[in-house]
Amino acid sequence: MSAPEPGARAIARSAAEAGTGLELCRATAVIVELACERGRERDLEAVASGRGLALPAFGRTSAFTGGVAACLRPGRWLLLQSTHDGTSAAGDWQGATEGMGSAVDLSAALALLLLRGGAARTFLGRYCRVDLREAGFPVGCAAATTMAQVPLIIMARPRGLLLATPATTARHFREWLEAAGRPCGLEGARAVSTEELLGD
Repeated sequence: MSAPEPGARAIARSAAEAGTGLELCRATAVIVELACERGRERDLEAVASGRGLALPAFGRTSAFTGGVAACLRPGRWLLLQSTHDGTSAAGDWQGATEGMGSAVDLSAALALLLLRGGAARTFLGRYCRVDLREAGFPVGCAAATTMAQVPLIIMARPRGLLLATPATTARHFREWLEAAGRPCGLEGARAVSTEELLGD
């Protein structure tokens, strides 16, 4: 096995000194995209508020009971939540937002990963166009970028960096992430509950 590149060795050393490394977790979730009609933002926000959800501003996330909301484009939000009770989450939102927006189920279109540990930001920042240092990307921030030639959404959460990538390239991205992180102590992705993946 070849020796880790100098940057990887430095990350691994700093992680060891801090007593933390890298851990990759995966889980499934219900994912709904809300899109608002122009000029109806206040109405949609009122509907969401009545459901216990404060829609975040562009580039931000917010937590709600059982999930996380993120805004990556003005007037559009991703809602990530625990497995629904058998009814359609998107259909539920469609009924509530009729005339002011739309709701689309993206549960099968996106895969979720959580990268956590003391070296998570330093490691991922080596391959990312987004400045992931705490000062520039604190908890509550969200951004869309490209990594390993696939689209990626990064959300800074209290437990780590929550990642969403297209399901069609999710296996490629996960295997690339595991290989790149191996010199830093990253092992294979561990399956966890949706609550653990999305919780604070």
